[in-house]
Amino acid sequence: METLEHLLQRSRMFDLFVKVFCRTPHASGNEAEVVTSIAQWAETSGFASRVDATGNLGVLVPGRGKFRGTRKALLLQAHVDMVPKVAEGVVHDFATDTIKAQLVDGWLTATGTTLGADNGMGATLMMALSENPNFQCPPLVLLFTVREETDLGGASGLNPFILFQNEVDLIGGINLDGEEGAENVYFGSAGGVDVKALFIGHCFLMDLSRNDYYGFELKVSGFAGGHSAIMIDKGHQNAVRVMARIMQLAKGGSFFLADGKGGEIHNGIPTECILRGYMEKSEFERLVAQLPSFCQVFRNEVVKEDANFKIAFVKVPHDELPGLLWCGSASADIIDYIDLMPNGMTVPDQVVTYKLPRTSSNLGIFLLDGEKCELTMLVRSSVDTERSDLARRIATLGPRFAFAELIDISSWFLTLPES
Repeated sequence: METLEHLLQRSRMFDLFVKVFCRTPHASGNEAEVVTSIAQWAETSGFASRVDATGNLGVLVPGRGKFRGTRKALLLQAHVDMVPKVAEGVVHDFATDTIKAQLVDGWLTATGTTLGADNGMGATLMMALSENPNFQCPPLVLLFTVREETDLGGASGLNPFILFQNEVDLIGGINLDGEEGAENVYFGSAGGVDVKALFIGHCFLMDLSRNDYYGFELKVSGFAGGHSAIMIDKGHQNAVRVMARIMQLAKGGSFFLADGKGGEIHNGIPTECILRGYMEKSEFERLVAQLPSFCQVFRNEVVKEDANFKIAFVKVPHDELPGLLWCGSASADIIDYIDLMPNGMTVPDQVVTYKLPRTSSNLGIFLLDGEKCELTMLVRSSVDTERSDLARRIATLGPRFAFAELIDISSWFLTLPES
C-alpha cells in the first residue's frame, strides 16, 4: 500500500499541497500567509506576481512551445481559503496550527479536521502545471482568490490590475473549484447572503435552592453535515433544527435556557448541537418518556448518512450550570423561531439545469448564553430576486414573536454580494 511519503515523491501536485496548504494556516479571513507562500513559489519559478488590496494574488506564466510570445492568454482560478471544522473532541487552532495530512486507503485525508482540498487542490494543480517545463501552454494568468468560503469577498474585491491586462489578452478562464470528477464542467455560482440575528433577552438569576426544576443538557450529534452549497439538497439533518424539534415536545414556559451551541461556520450544515438549562421536573420526566418513540419515528425520516445520530437528554447538577437564564416565554420563543425559520431548499425538488439547487437557506451557527442569542443563516440562490426575498423573510420573522421587544432590530443586517 502506498505511503504518504511515496505519494509526495511521485506527485508534485500533492507535494505542493502538503507543503504550501497543509503547513500554512489558511482559514477564510486568514489567508495572508498562504498567499505569501504562493508568491514566493512564483518568484522561485521565475513568474511575475501581483497582490491586490483585498489579498488576491495574480501570477503570470509565460507561454511555452508553439505558444511562446503570444498575447492570447487563459485565466485559471482557484480560491486559497478553506472551511475550518474539527471533529468532536479534537483541539485545533486554525489560526496557528497546521493540517496533519495522512493517506488512508488511497485517499489523502486530515487527522481530526477538514483537509482544505477545497480548493487547495485546485490551486496546487495550477502551480504544478505551470512549473512543468514539458507542459506546452499559452500564457496563463493564475488567479488565487481569498474569502470564497465566507462571502466571495475576494472575487467581489478583485482589482483587475493583478490580471496583467497590459501584458496579455485574456480570451477565457477556467475555475478549478469542483469535486465531482473531470467529466463535469461548472458554469456558475449561486450568490450568497448572510442573515444574522442577535436577540437580547431579559434574563434573571436562578435561585439554585429551588428543587422543583432539574438542570438539563440536550445533546444531538452524529449527523453527516456537509457543505451547504452542495449538500443542502441531500436531506442531511441540521443538528440545531433537530434540537429545536425535540424541545418543542416540552410545554412552553416549562423551561429556562442557559446556554447552547451548534454549528461553527455559516456554510456548514451543523452536525452537533448542545443546549442546557432548567426544566420543571414533571416536564423533564415527560420528555424523557417521549424520546424513545421520537427517536424511532425520526430514524425512519433520516437519510442513511445520518443513521448514526445520537440524542442524549440528561440531568445536570445545578452547580454545573450558569445562574443567568432566559425567562420562560423568551426561551420558548427562541425555540419556536429556530423551528419555524425556513431551512434547506425552499422547494424540495426545485432545481435548474444540471441538478443545481436553486434557492436554499442554512442555519449554520447557533450561540446562546445568559445575555444574548446569536443565529447566522446563509441564504443562497442562482436567482438574485429569490435570494433577496428569502433573506428578508427570515429577517422579518423574528420580530413577530411575543418577545419582539427583546430583539435588537438593528442587529439584523443583510449583505447582498452579487454572484
